[in-house]
Amino acid sequence: MEEEKETIALSKEQIFELVQIVFDNDKDAALKFLEYNIYKPIQRRKEAKCKKEV
Repeated sequence: MEEEKETIALSKEQIFELVQIVFDNDKDAALKFLEYNIYKPIQRRKEAKCKKEV
């Protein structure tokens, strides 16, 4: 069984935001960043993929 992988492209602004989060050690901002920039895009792709398969 092939391992499922996702690729996420981040803009320069998102990378800057990520660097600031790490620099500030801001756990709340880190969770929000992951949710909006990683989790939600992956969920949208999965939903779109499921709709295509139907």
